[in-house]
Amino acid sequence: LSLNDLEHFFGERDEMFSPAWSTFQPTKKSANVETVNIIPGDDVFFMDCRILPRYTLKEVRAEIDKRVAAIEAKHGVKIEVEELQHQESPATSADAPVVRRLKDAIKKAHGIEARPIGIGGGTVGAELRNLGFDAAIWSTMDEVCHQPNEYCIVRNIATDAETLAALFTTE
Repeated sequence: LSLNDLEHFFGERDEMFSPAWSTFQPTKKSANVETVNIIPGDDVFFMDCRILPRYTLKEVRAEIDKRVAAIEAKHGVKIEVEELQHQESPATSADAPVVRRLKDAIKKAHGIEARPIGIGGGTVGAELRNLGFDAAIWSTMDEVCHQPNEYCIVRNIATDAETLAALFTTE
């Protein structure tokens, strides 16, 4: 509960993002032992954390370390924390030229009024923003990312190509 409760500690909201708050979710637990009559010496679990750009990873790590130390002291256990993946970058402003041009291209190609949103997933946009470039990421897809039988429809790829064509011809 102490780690999952980080959502309250880092509780600011930003309606640009979906969800509008930082998330700290336990997502996987290793079996640890092979049978039911063995007490495990280790307990291994994983968390997926999606942190709003308002917070730095340094801040989050410091709070996690503080909570881990408190649990170790209270229960006389040793806890090891390992980051399997991490990515941090500033958000691109909804008023950035690249965002305005992309919105115009989507309107021109498809007649759709696009609205900027932020996501907590890792994309190449984070790398570009860390290099000092504003970046806007978009795609046309069904909501099947990271699902069993994830797929891509050819028509969606063609739609994205039409958006690119409009983007590169928009003044």
